[in-house]
Amino acid sequence: MRGILAVAGLVVGLAISQPASAQSANARACDDPAPDRAIKGCSEIIEAGGERGMSLFQAHFNRGLAYAQRNRHLNAIADYDAALKIRRKDAAVLKSRCWSRSVAGRLTQAIEDCNAALALNPDDPDTLEMRGFTWRKMREFEKSLADYDAALALRPERADTLFGRGVTLYDMGVREDALADFAAARSLQPDIADRYARFGVRRAIDNYGSMTRTGAPSSHALTASTVSP
Repeated sequence: MRGILAVAGLVVGLAISQPASAQSANARACDDPAPDRAIKGCSEIIEAGGERGMSLFQAHFNRGLAYAQRNRHLNAIADYDAALKIRRKDAAVLKSRCWSRSVAGRLTQAIEDCNAALALNPDDPDTLEMRGFTWRKMREFEKSLADYDAALALRPERADTLFGRGVTLYDMGVREDALADFAAARSLQPDIADRYARFGVRRAIDNYGSMTRTGAPSSHALTASTVSP
């Protein structure tokens, strides 16, 4: 993820054993950063039925990442499931499925995946960020804030993490700190609010402008609020 959204950048190289030039072309396409090409190439590898083990694992993983880029998260989850049947304890796949499950609204399962990924890789800021995003959707604001703080301690000045923490602080009523995080995030990545609008945080984003004109509580005071997602 370029923060959360850079999960789709985790694409791994395929070691496809098929010898024909068409099969090599499919392997290259499956590893392509363009999601539609990756989906097509990986699908042809999977549907050909000749791959086993890590080659099949990588084809499912790459296609899942490409589906996630296209916001087709249920398709992505199915591919991550298939990959995890081959390689059960893989932190990259688990955190990718955490993200897709979170966006798809499967929040309890998303937390389970993030927890499993963190058990394998405790200091991964992407997974902490994803879990913070999911806790916020579950209105577990203190847990969300703790994960965002931990992620920023490991990797400061990340636009996605700052913006996500700003949304959580906004929901908690800590508006001055939320505004500071939004501003810091947008200084790093000007279109961050537009990208986050895809993930159920429209209310906080819509209020960003009005927050600049009104007073606000400050400083991680953990004041609860009932702002809608």
